[in-house]
Amino acid sequence: MKYCINWNRIIANGGLAFCTTLLATGLNTEFALVNAGLIAGVALFTELKSESEPIEKVKRVLSLGLVA
Repeated sequence: MKYCINWNRIIANGGLAFCTTLLATGLNTEFALVNAGLIAGVALFTELKSESEPIEKVKRVLSLGLVA
């Protein structure tokens, strides 16, 4: 059973989602920043949820946060 969360993997995937979305939508608009931020947030929460599946307490808090 895994007791720790790999934060490096989570942040790397979120940063990758942010940078690729920012480059794909254009660097000079505010809409590009908002769009990249939203997609990076979804990527961070999704990766955190999949990383923390064996940890029941974190899983419960994340699922409540994603539903709310």
